[in-house]
Amino acid sequence: MIRSPLAFALSTLALLAQDPAKPAAPAVPLPAANSPEATKLVDQAIAKMTAYGRGAFKTTESQDSAMMRGAGMPFGNDDTEIKGGWHRETVWGEHDGHDYIKANGRMLAKVGDGWKLRGSKHGGGAAVPFTLDPALLFAVLAELPAASRSVVHVEAGEVAGKDVAILSLQLDGEVASDFAEVGVVPGSGGPGGGMMILGAMGGMGGAPDIDHTVYLALSIDPVTGDLVRFAAKVFEKNPMMGNVQIRLGGPGGAGGDEEEEKEDATEEAPSDGPVEWKKGFPKKKPAKDESVATFRVEFSKLGLAEAPQLGDKQKALLRLH
Repeated sequence: MIRSPLAFALSTLALLAQDPAKPAAPAVPLPAANSPEATKLVDQAIAKMTAYGRGAFKTTESQDSAMMRGAGMPFGNDDTEIKGGWHRETVWGEHDGHDYIKANGRMLAKVGDGWKLRGSKHGGGAAVPFTLDPALLFAVLAELPAASRSVVHVEAGEVAGKDVAILSLQLDGEVASDFAEVGVVPGSGGPGGGMMILGAMGGMGGAPDIDHTVYLALSIDPVTGDLVRFAAKVFEKNPMMGNVQIRLGGPGGAGGDEEEEKEDATEEAPSDGPVEWKKGFPKKKPAKDESVATFRVEFSKLGLAEAPQLGDKQKALLRLH
C-alpha cells in the first residue's frame, strides 16, 4: 500500500517522539567553591606550569586610574599588549613591533639587525612596558598562604575554543599588598604605574596608607591541568588620588569644587545584594580614590617555546651560559 506524503510525515514524527534525541555532552565538571578539590586543582596547575619551565604568552594590561577618572581625562588608559615567552631565567617580548630579551637583571633590545645592551628602552626609543616573568609569578602563587589559595568562586568558561574551569582567589590586607608590591603583575598607582603629580597637595600629612584588594582568576583545562589563562585585578585605594584635582583652563575654569562634590556623591555603586561574578571577577565599581589595574595572560606552547637565537657575545652580555 502506498502511503500519502502526509501519512509518512506523521509516522516519522511519531517515531521521533518515541526515540528522543541523546542528551548533550556533560559540561566541564566543576569543583565546588571553598572546597579542597578546588584548591587542589589550583595547586596542581601552578606546580605543572612551574615544571614546564618554558612557554609563550600574550599579555594585556589596562589601567583605570582614580586620578585620571576623577578629572575626566580622556587619555592614559589605553591597553598595553605584549607577546613573548620564557625559558628558565630568560624572558623575551615584543611591544609595538620592537623585540627585547631579559635575563639576569639585564636586557638586550633588537636594533636594526642586531641586539644591543639597554637599560629600559627598546629599539624604538620608548620604555619597555611591564613584562611578565612567568617563573616569578608561579613562585609567588605557590607561596600564597593556604587561606588565600581557598577558591572563593568557580564558573565554567572557554579559552581558544576549549572548555575551562575558572577558579577565583581573593587576596585582602597584608597578603594583597605583598602580592601587589612584589611586581608580578602591573601596579595600579596611575597611568603606566609611574605618573606623579606635584603641587596643590598640602595637608596630606605625608604618604597616605594604601589598601589593596586583589582578585585572581585562573582558567584551567580540566583535562590536562594546564593553566591556559591567568588574570588579575588589583584595586588600590589611595586617599591622595581621591583628593587630587586637575583643572583645565586654570582658576575659575571648568571643573570647580561645587561640580566635583556633586559627582562624588554618586561615585560609588551600592553594595546591597549578592555579588555578581563574570569571567572570574566580581562586578565591583571602584571608589573615587580607588585605582584598578587589570592584567590578562594567555599561555601557549607550554614546554615547547624557544628563545630568540643569540650569538656568544649576546649571551655573555646577558650572563647566560
